[in-house]
Amino acid sequence: MRIQPREQLLDVWRALLAACWDGQHWRWGEQADTNSISDSEQLLCLLCPATEIDIFALAHPDRIQGDVAGVLEPIGKRGRLGGFVVSLLEQYLERNTDEHGEPSFAAGNYLRGEPTDGQRRIEVVTSYSMSLTVCLSGLRFLQACRAETRYGELTDRIGELRLLDERQIQLAQALRLRWELAQRYWSALARFGSGRWPLEDIPWRTSDGSESDYFSLLVSAVLVQDLTVGTASDDDLTRAVKVFEEFAARGRITRKATRDDPAVGLHTPGLRLTLCGSESVEDGPVLHWEVSDFAPTLLQQVLRAAGLSSNIDTRDTLIELAKSVMDHLDRRMLRSGADGLWDDPAGVFGDDGAPVATKPSWSITERVVECLIAAERLYREPPPQWPELQRMARNLLTIAEHSYDQTKLGVDLGDRSASLSTLDHVEARIDAARQQLHRNPATTFVHALDALRDLEQLSIARRDASRGN
Repeated sequence: MRIQPREQLLDVWRALLAACWDGQHWRWGEQADTNSISDSEQLLCLLCPATEIDIFALAHPDRIQGDVAGVLEPIGKRGRLGGFVVSLLEQYLERNTDEHGEPSFAAGNYLRGEPTDGQRRIEVVTSYSMSLTVCLSGLRFLQACRAETRYGELTDRIGELRLLDERQIQLAQALRLRWELAQRYWSALARFGSGRWPLEDIPWRTSDGSESDYFSLLVSAVLVQDLTVGTASDDDLTRAVKVFEEFAARGRITRKATRDDPAVGLHTPGLRLTLCGSESVEDGPVLHWEVSDFAPTLLQQVLRAAGLSSNIDTRDTLIELAKSVMDHLDRRMLRSGADGLWDDPAGVFGDDGAPVATKPSWSITERVVECLIAAERLYREPPPQWPELQRMARNLLTIAEHSYDQTKLGVDLGDRSASLSTLDHVEARIDAARQQLHRNPATTFVHALDALRDLEQLSIARRDASRGN
């Protein structure tokens, strides 16, 4: 299916309100299931589009798009939407602050096993990172609201938000350096050697002997990030396309699952990771963590890679693969209960005995929202400027200019008929085509083609007139 970020994100918001807003109160989930990770994911489904995509911005009532206001009408009129988001941020902070006024990053019911009460309070990095994302998005939103009323334009980068003091900035820079070094290391490791890449030898095996296609997918994400900063080549990206296609096939996204297919486990219940050391808390059992976002993670990497490719065949292959993964995810959308949200693996793997889901998975829903934002970012960029297209456009423009000059030689300058007017129109098309040659050769191609079409029609009219005479 074609990925349509605007339409699909509006559908997510519509389903989000149907599941969480009763007209008076926001439903965060059952009290027994509450944790900061789920709360963060749920809130980000609304907050990320509102702060990362201009057409979904809610901070300025007079700039809210009509279709956006229509979807959010159950909340109230345009002027109430900003205050509504602020109230959700307040509730979020209150829910995830402990009795001592400290933030809580407890994993809660995201832990698998039979955790004790003490183990449920184990704080995890995922909770911290998701909470940080909420807070940064919230700050961007609040500053946009503040800028509208008092200060003018403000930026959204961490440094420009002035969130860090001098010592913290030094720490952030040191962490960034280590992050870049780790990224380069894993990218080099993924492509190590002169023959077959280790990344191409799926599944990736870790140092402790564990292996999974999901690990390979994570390593490929490092490679795509390396391409983003320009330390890997486009040839590397072209080669990585085959790896992405292999992920989709092995993950039963583009290939049908067989009965009792172990690959289904990538999606439901997901890859199970052991939380070493969890048994030391209250002498409880060893706990596990499940990650089931293989499909949206693959989609996000494919979209990012498509935006980086300067090869027309590679980009087209990646876009088609992205459509296939989106089709897979669309079939996993809930059709009952919280319909319009995710995740119901039975929509794809029902024949494998997967139970039909009716309650939303905020984890998968938020990952799909991230993918739609990535697609919007891809579409927002100027169209690719392929050398082949530029050569074709330049050749066609040269032919159009020559044909125009040739035709102009045979026209009586004292002629005030439609012929001279048509030539003036053709000249304007050629000028417009030349202006776009380096910025948008496809537009140049169209203008030049239209100019040639007009010249041909003029030539036919002149021949018909000659026969009549």
